[in-house]
Amino acid sequence: LAVEQNVDAQLNFVRQSLLSRPQLQKVATSTDLDLDVRDRAKARDRLVDQLRRDIAIDLDRGPTGPDGRPETANRLYTISYAHSDPEKSLAVVNTLLNSFVEDTLGGSRTGAEGAQTFLRGQIREYEQRLAQSEAALAEFKKKNVGLMPRESGDFFGRMQAEIDGVSRAQAQLR
Repeated sequence: LAVEQNVDAQLNFVRQSLLSRPQLQKVATSTDLDLDVRDRAKARDRLVDQLRRDIAIDLDRGPTGPDGRPETANRLYTISYAHSDPEKSLAVVNTLLNSFVEDTLGGSRTGAEGAQTFLRGQIREYEQRLAQSEAALAEFKKKNVGLMPRESGDFFGRMQAEIDGVSRAQAQLR
């Protein structure tokens, strides 16, 4: 099942996930921005807050159709960060981008696993229902063994044969 989400809600979700404190701490550590931090707790908090302010995540909405919705399902996110060292800027953006891709793929895997679990449950349920229906059919056939159609024809064919037999018997009687 898929539900189209509001584009602004999607952008806010991406921003929140990428600019969360644990994510920004990971960025600071992996890009060595935290090497100059002396007082670990306060300085790290200041560094994370500064990263949150300096990192910009925007969405290129692209062309819109007559209904105001984007014409394509492809949405481009822009991640930007400015630092005095261009290599640090690139490292921060790359770390965020890689994290975004990994989280997205992980979410897709989780979604696929959830869908598989749901489908397996549905298959088990239908197997049980089928077994119950087959058992009920077998019980019905046992109870109504004389009334069931045979190779000689179905119910209506047998009924017509009986009517014809009655007609012949009445003719003989006359």
